[in-house]
Amino acid sequence: MPDPRKTPGNGRTEIGNRGPQHPVPPGVERIIREHNDLDAEIEALKNEIVDLKKRVEDHHPIEASQNESEEKFRTLIQSTHDGIVVNDDQGVILEWNTGMEQVFGIPAGEALGRTLFEIASRCIPEERDAVEVEGWIRSVIGEMDAAAVSRKPHIELSVRRPDGGYRVIEARNFRFTIRGRVFYGAVIRDITERRQIEETLVANEEELQNLIDSTTDGIIITDQEGRITRWNRGAELITGLAARDVTGVPVWEIQAMNVTHAWAGSDPLTHYRTIWDRLLCNGTDQLFDRLFDGQIRTPEGAIRYVQQRVFRISTRQGFRIGAIIRDITERKRTEDAIQESEAKYRTLVEMSPDAIIIHRQGTILYANPAIVRLMRVANPEDLVGRDAMDLIPPDYHAVVHQRTNDDLEGKITPATEFQVIRADGTLAPVEGRGRRIPYNGNPAILVVIRDITDRKAAELQVQEYAGSLKQSVEDLELFANIATHDLQETIRGIVTYAQLLLHQCREGESPLTEKYVKIIENAGLRMNMLVSDLRKYSHVRSHAKPLVPVDLGTILSHARYNLQLVITETGASIGSDELPVVLADATQMTQVFQNLLENAIKFRRAGVVPDIHVSVASREGMWEFAVRDNGIGIPPAYYQKIFILFERLHPRDAYPGTGLGLAICKRIIERHGGRIWVESEMGRGSTFSFTLPAGPG
Repeated sequence: MPDPRKTPGNGRTEIGNRGPQHPVPPGVERIIREHNDLDAEIEALKNEIVDLKKRVEDHHPIEASQNESEEKFRTLIQSTHDGIVVNDDQGVILEWNTGMEQVFGIPAGEALGRTLFEIASRCIPEERDAVEVEGWIRSVIGEMDAAAVSRKPHIELSVRRPDGGYRVIEARNFRFTIRGRVFYGAVIRDITERRQIEETLVANEEELQNLIDSTTDGIIITDQEGRITRWNRGAELITGLAARDVTGVPVWEIQAMNVTHAWAGSDPLTHYRTIWDRLLCNGTDQLFDRLFDGQIRTPEGAIRYVQQRVFRISTRQGFRIGAIIRDITERKRTEDAIQESEAKYRTLVEMSPDAIIIHRQGTILYANPAIVRLMRVANPEDLVGRDAMDLIPPDYHAVVHQRTNDDLEGKITPATEFQVIRADGTLAPVEGRGRRIPYNGNPAILVVIRDITDRKAAELQVQEYAGSLKQSVEDLELFANIATHDLQETIRGIVTYAQLLLHQCREGESPLTEKYVKIIENAGLRMNMLVSDLRKYSHVRSHAKPLVPVDLGTILSHARYNLQLVITETGASIGSDELPVVLADATQMTQVFQNLLENAIKFRRAGVVPDIHVSVASREGMWEFAVRDNGIGIPPAYYQKIFILFERLHPRDAYPGTGLGLAICKRIIERHGGRIWVESEMGRGSTFSFTLPAGPG
């Protein structure tokens, strides 16, 4: 007879590609146990066939033996959950049990009597061409034969049912001979559900592994003896130890090697071995599932704070011990910084000389020790729980309520003056300022209260002094006005009569008398000039006009006009930049420019025509003016002295004047909110600079 494996109707099925060979996870062992072992079923069939053959050889009644064996054979085939197919040497299907119907979705009536080639063409996967059926069947048979030779239990195939669904099967063939005729068979087991479970388990395992590898937390697993079996990337980053260096090592040795002595004592190995003995021996030990904080040192010497939880994992073979380690170094540093800040804050509050209270909706929650002195109570706690408004006179309730509302809204409120009622009933003036803060998880108001009793007394005293000083100044100014006026009148009389005497004296008749009268005249003129300048100096503030917008270009022109005679006599050249408009007293600024120009002309070098220039520049909200000349210059030692009353750099007979001109300029500039100074180079000239606030224009 022909070998069915060489004919198109050969009776072997693929019916798909072999699936991947995965180790069977423990979770699917239950499914495997529920089915009969393929080898046992095949052996049972073979035994039945052998028994039939023996009966024939022993000359039992053939028909009775055949019927009995046939009945057992069919009962065995139909009772199994696995699919069983039997075909002759021509590939014609002789047996197609219920299991085959369930696996392939093809009823026995459609399979019996047909060739395997015809049935296989209905089960070949869609990705294969129908013309490949014969080649496909041959490859499946070859795989099954190879499995049998290599003692593999089965091959795996994927088959397509007529309804379009796919099933994954395990298949193993067998053969037997009756009366010299060879028959072929196969036992088919549907493992679709098992494969799906395995794939799900593999996917779950991959997801779990990805989760373990991607987390920044350290995850450590040990076996039943406490030896490390898993050490993820997070554990490597936290401890600085690679998984390859710790796998298989008792976990307590790693802990003892990395922990600081300050945390685990002088014998960390014994300490951690004792803990792990408890964990390995008692699955309900209280150490499980508790959070522990610790401190470790990396191989590089860095100190890290960690938080860890140990848990027990039950397995089919026993148990595992797991641990999750989290690096809390940054959190620890933040907590330490917060505690340090809190300690500083509390120290500042407790040591503050000002009274500090914290209240919520008026109810006092906290008061610092300084409140004892201010409120004259025995302890700060005496005020806790009281309504703050009970400590404030009713006249101030409205303003305090308004400030409190503004504080709650986060507004920056100014210091507020009010009074408080002390424990002894007396009133104390205070200054308070509040801010919203979180306190015990809710908004509250912190108020700093300063006792201003002494300040108020000092302010009153200052006001009295100021009033007295003002009166004194006014009296002095009145005296100065009267004195200078009367002095001028007296001096004017002296000068006038001296001049009359000089006029009446005939030239040469009384030279000595003429000389003395001339001296009297000159002294009187100088005295008159001095008194005039003193009046100008005293009038800078007492007779000052309001500051109004003034064009300084016009002011400079007025000063030049007043000096026209001396300018003409000396041939002086005076130039200027375009000067701005500022807020000033026009009369006083004319005096400033006139004094500076007059000095520049007066202190000229012999034989050199005075060259004077007035410039201006803007600097940080101020105008800076400069009056530059080419005169004799000023020694550095006199840069400050020349602005002092009556300070002179040269004798009167060399350069006439009272020595008050620059002092008057300084007083005027300071009254306008500026300052004046000089820079000079001997024999080259001087530059007098002054500033004024930038005004309109």
